[in-house]
Amino acid sequence: MLTRTKDDGRKRKVPTKEGEALGIYMEERHGYQGDYEAVLYTPKAQLYILKHLADLVHGTVMEEDDIPF
Repeated sequence: MLTRTKDDGRKRKVPTKEGEALGIYMEERHGYQGDYEAVLYTPKAQLYILKHLADLVHGTVMEEDDIPF
């Protein structure tokens, strides 16, 4: 994720180009406290994260059999 500054000075995280290619994307949502941007993950991106969890989070051990799909 990259950090970008919005026009109002607030910082937000956005997917990198590599993340977008994997299926990580932003979507504007509307809630009772106003509009916000949600980070969403396609099934392809979710599977990538599961398969590479040990590389992404140190101390995590995950086997192929642990993935339910």
